[in-house]
Amino acid sequence: MSRCAAWKGLGVVLATVMLGVAVVGEDSIELAVPSEFLGWWSAPPSDPFQVAAEYVSESPESRCGRFVVFDIMRSEEVIDSYEQPVGAGGDTVGNAFGGWEWPEGEYSIRAGLYGRESGADCFPCDEDILNPAFGLDFTDPQVIVLAPSLPEYELGEVVYASFTASDVLSGVSVIDSTVECGQPIDTSTPGVHEFAVTATDCAGNQTTRVVQYYVKASADSAGADTNSLESWSTGGWNWNLWPGWRMLGVVDGDHDFVLSGEGRWQWAVRKDGFNWTDCTVVFRVKLVSGGVHLNFRVGDLTKRTRYLVGFRENTVYIDKELPPDTYTGLVNRAGQVPFGLGVWHDVTVSVWGGELTVEIDHSYQLKYTDPCPLRKGTIAFETTDNPRGSFAGGSEVYVDDVVIARPVPGAAPPFVVRFPDPGLEVAVRNAIHRPCGDILNTDLIGLEVLGTDAWPIANLEGIQHCIDLTYLSGGRGQIRDISPLSALGNLTHLYWNDSGIANINPLSGLSKLEVLSLPDNDIVSIGGLSGLANLTKLDLRDNQIVDISALSGLAKLESLCLYRNEIHDIGPLVANTGIGSGDSVWIWGNQLDLDSPQVMLDILELINRGVTLYWE
Repeated sequence: MSRCAAWKGLGVVLATVMLGVAVVGEDSIELAVPSEFLGWWSAPPSDPFQVAAEYVSESPESRCGRFVVFDIMRSEEVIDSYEQPVGAGGDTVGNAFGGWEWPEGEYSIRAGLYGRESGADCFPCDEDILNPAFGLDFTDPQVIVLAPSLPEYELGEVVYASFTASDVLSGVSVIDSTVECGQPIDTSTPGVHEFAVTATDCAGNQTTRVVQYYVKASADSAGADTNSLESWSTGGWNWNLWPGWRMLGVVDGDHDFVLSGEGRWQWAVRKDGFNWTDCTVVFRVKLVSGGVHLNFRVGDLTKRTRYLVGFRENTVYIDKELPPDTYTGLVNRAGQVPFGLGVWHDVTVSVWGGELTVEIDHSYQLKYTDPCPLRKGTIAFETTDNPRGSFAGGSEVYVDDVVIARPVPGAAPPFVVRFPDPGLEVAVRNAIHRPCGDILNTDLIGLEVLGTDAWPIANLEGIQHCIDLTYLSGGRGQIRDISPLSALGNLTHLYWNDSGIANINPLSGLSKLEVLSLPDNDIVSIGGLSGLANLTKLDLRDNQIVDISALSGLAKLESLCLYRNEIHDIGPLVANTGIGSGDSVWIWGNQLDLDSPQVMLDILELINRGVTLYWE
């Protein structure tokens, strides 16, 4: 319960406030209210307050009856009222008002002196009003933070604080903020920062708005966090190590800068992720004894909300903790998991929305979908007690090669990629070392080389998600639709033979292609190749091509194999001034009329340029 020190419209507040005296004839009344009840109240006071009035009534009509009326008013509405008869002359009267069963708003107090003749209505003699007298405001002020408004900022980026604070009843009395409005917020150091604004209204109600924002280190990005432990000297600020955790040098020969945890219930907390929602953590771990948790969406570290992904010998489990210390065992695979002590394991743990996925050594997979998921927090590694129950013991664990993948703002979460063709699925699984379990689009990141030659592929669906591919080969199937290849913008080498391919227009946008080999197919038109200016080697032998005018502008061609097609005009090759000395061209087995002077002139022109030409 508190009041605003300066009541609106009121001057100096004395022990008792006496309003000015108005006189009508010889009748007057003067209102007095204790000053401690003036102002705004955020809760009803525990004690009633006394309202007093001093009146004078010495007019000739003093024989008339006199009475004083006290009114508590909200706007023009009388909320509470008290009437007291008074005698002639003068006196002081009063009344105690309490209860406070009144709505929010500004209130005035009125004292009126009235007269009444026998059998006649009362008539006013004088009145005194204190307006406003007090107010009731039970509503917190409103605070809106306009900036910082983004979740992440660059190191050293200039961002000016902007916010508003308002209160519709008593008004805002005091505003406190991390920095004043219009001043730059702190982006001088990487990590999580807080910007807070606290507004207090004249009744004492208070609102605080806290905005967290992340300042990126110079090498950070919004997507994959490649701050592995090897960059500890420059990125170690990301982790807050409790006493049981420390950095070690070389461990097991090829593992350097390893995060080591020992003891019981010790934490290594990621400091920059308290607002993270979805992320995937990939790491290597060696458990010597006890157990280790990877905690996701950790809230208050003293009263935790979190998911616990726990690892013990041959055991993995997923728990959920809600305060105070309420644990829900979501799934437990005790003794069923190939997770041995004393050896390094590759682990991937993801939380996307309510779906939790754990993968060990690219083979074993555990999933759980939470219908009431936790929403945000940081991540942490935590050592646990010894599995034999010896509290004097504890865990010994080593963690290396930690990579955290966070979603780019607005990006969709990972999704399962389906490969309807079993041969293509096997080829992809072999390439990414995932023999079983769902294949996510994130699993395909970094897949640059894919060979499917051992399987006769008939359906390329799914390959469009292998967006990092630079080399792709296959053949000996029947493919009618190669449109999934149109998404492979990084492709530089494509080899696909003997598969019944007819329409190659989907390749028209693959501008990085340098080598294209599509022999023994059913290709008739090659117009879609006209824009592939980086092609150096093109093999289209054993097709049904008639018109090769699309090749006239491919100046980087060094090797061109066109034998056994339906070509009757090689003029586009002559028009291609880039084909010259040192280049090789195969055109035998086509429909060239060697008795035609023009055909022979074209052949001679290419030979004279130094082209190695196989024409018969």
